[in-house]
Parts: sequence; C-alpha cells; structure tokens
Amino acid sequence: ISNRSSGTTGYWLARNLYRLGASHVTVIGNTSQPLPPYINHISASSTDDYYSETRAELKSDAYDIMFIPAALSDFSVNQGKRKIESGKEVSITIKPREKLLESIRKEHSGILVSFKLDHDENRLKHPDSGLEYVVFNKIKPQGRTFGENTADYKVFGKDGMTEIIAGDKEEATWRLILHVTGE
Repeated sequence: ISNRSSGTTGYWLARNLYRLGASHVTVIGNTSQPLPPYINHISASSTDDYYSETRAELKSDAYDIMFIPAALSDFSVNQGKRKIESGKEVSITIKPREKLLESIRKEHSGILVSFKLDHDENRLKHPDSGLEYVVFNKIKPQGRTFGENTADYKVFGKDGMTEIIAGDKEEATWRLILHVTGE
C-alpha cells in the first residue's frame, strides 16, 4: 500500500527551515529531490523506518517545532513467512497502524504541525489531540496533487484561525514556516 508522494513539501520545509537557522535532524522518507549535503538528515525507506527514526529523535528533546508532512500509510500488513506462489489467488489483511502524531504528541511538548491530504476539508479533524496546526491539502483531479510544484494549503490553527497559503512549494513552505513561527 503506497502513494505517489514526491516528498517535495518535506524537501522545501527542510531547506527553508535550515535557512532560518534550524539545525537539528530531519527524517526524510521517499523524495524525488536529494537534500543538500549541509542539511543533517536521516533517510527512512518505509513507514516503519520513519516511525522508529522519528521516535528515536524525539528522545533527544531538541525540537521546538515539528512539521510532519509525510504521507504515511494508515495501515500495515503482516510480513509473509514465505514467497507467494504465482498463479494462486492471494488475499492480504490490512490492519490500522498506530497514528504517529498521537505518539509524537505524548513525547513532544512543542509546536506540532500536521499535514492532511483529502478530497473534502469537512472530513478534516481540525486541530485537536494537541496539534497546534493542521495543513489541509486538497486532492486535485486525476491525482495531480503528488509531484506538483505548486501548493494550495489551508492552515487551521488551534486558536480557530485559518490561513490560506498558495504558490510554488518553495514559497508556500516558506510562508507556512513564517506563519507557524509568528515571524
């Protein structure tokens, strides 16, 4: 179970946060753009890796703000015990995965910014569960959301305020960071 997320938002968040002086580790999943060597980061090739690396980093207690733009799967499957034989019908069972944000909130007392991708913002859970901001990203027709260099974010704050941020992802993530940090 996967998606076509390009990692572009995470890439630009990492670069722009570095430009503003952030110096701590960034956990990066799949991305179509390699991070510059001056950005200290940990690569995660699976959702399980992303979860474990993020949890390990939380133990350092070195984060004032955490942005979680990752398009992580909400489900997991059990590891097979052997190779699946071809020519046979196969069924897999998926099970809900623990929500990373809930786990992070238990460990992180700073600002937590979550990203949600959906076709309907009315299904969005506005900031709750201790989230300070939820960044809503609407699914575009024909799946054009992934890999696009443009963003059309609606930022919901815990205080009830809503901010619209649109533009290319470099500029949109810059403006998002400034909004969250109050700069």
